[in-house]
Amino acid sequence: MLRLPAPAPPNPLVPQTSLYNRDEKFYSKSNVPKDNAPIDELLDYWLRQNNSAQDLRYMPEISDQARSRIMKEISKKPALLTSYLNVLKGDAKAADFVKDSIKKNVE
Repeated sequence: MLRLPAPAPPNPLVPQTSLYNRDEKFYSKSNVPKDNAPIDELLDYWLRQNNSAQDLRYMPEISDQARSRIMKEISKKPALLTSYLNVLKGDAKAADFVKDSIKKNVE
């Protein structure tokens, strides 16, 4: 593990995507929104985490309830699917959801 190079720092020239003009503290990895937070807060927070995800970098765990709420929103707006793939990985139910969503939208 120690023989691996350090992950590259975020590129300052690439703007962080956000739906809202929020303070950077909102996106802190130690400030995960509660499961019952408004859906726009969940989507915005996890979109930022999804976009900054790297295999060797710490990323907070999404709760099952928050994941389910995000999947429900993706069901309503299938175009959101690709924006949350990193957040959904690692869960069998989410994997089935992604497969089913892709099948529905390809047919």
